[in-house]
Amino acid sequence: MIDYLYKTSDLNLFLLLSIPLILISILALFFIRAFMSLHLRYQENAVIGCTSALIIVIYGVLAGFATLYLINNNNAATDATQREASTIANLYRDSIGLSEPTRTQIQTNIRGYLTQVLSVEWPLMNAGKTVSNAGDFIIEKIGNQLDHYKVNNNTESLIVNNMLSLADRLYDARQQRIQLSYISLNNEVWVVIIVSTILTLCVSYLFGINFYLHMFVAIASALMTASIAFLLISLDKPFQGEFVVGPEPYQTIATYITR
Repeated sequence: MIDYLYKTSDLNLFLLLSIPLILISILALFFIRAFMSLHLRYQENAVIGCTSALIIVIYGVLAGFATLYLINNNNAATDATQREASTIANLYRDSIGLSEPTRTQIQTNIRGYLTQVLSVEWPLMNAGKTVSNAGDFIIEKIGNQLDHYKVNNNTESLIVNNMLSLADRLYDARQQRIQLSYISLNNEVWVVIIVSTILTLCVSYLFGINFYLHMFVAIASALMTASIAFLLISLDKPFQGEFVVGPEPYQTIATYITR
């Protein structure tokens, strides 16, 4: 069920979160109206209001910090993919300055690395599964080919040194991308968010005001909490769902290399 939330479309996810909360809120208002008199609730409006304000402030701060954390993760994932794709392009361009057969061998490995990322690793990350070390082995192979390359002049020496540095940067960016595909909010954070959501909604049912105005307040609270949950789930895993970090940088490089 939890994995389904990350894979469903944004529209379906929002409806899946908001409609049940709205229905629960409407049913709760009828229940409160039947078992708690309006006069009793009206007398305690001041206490209920203070309690509600305290819970909402804590809930808002928690949701804000969680959202900021997830946005930073998404930005880091975007940066890692951009750096990795740029490093691949630079490796390919520098390899043009090498002599055969090393040039063709390295370019073939670079194409194989792109295929590994796009055809194998990306579907695994999108499904929330573990990524293998096959890409690391390709980078290692490129490094070994450069280490054993016979330098003919100073220009080639500079090219080889630069490509070795690029291979190290490619490995670092790859590891960052893979690690970020595993990161999400801790279960403890989700428990606190769920409890805060329940408390926020429950307190909103206790106000002693006009029934139709009360219904509007309850529905608005349900929509607000559903929107926050929708935002957190959408941002929680950078490489899953609709609002994700896409493989476009790699596809652009693959098109450039093919041409």
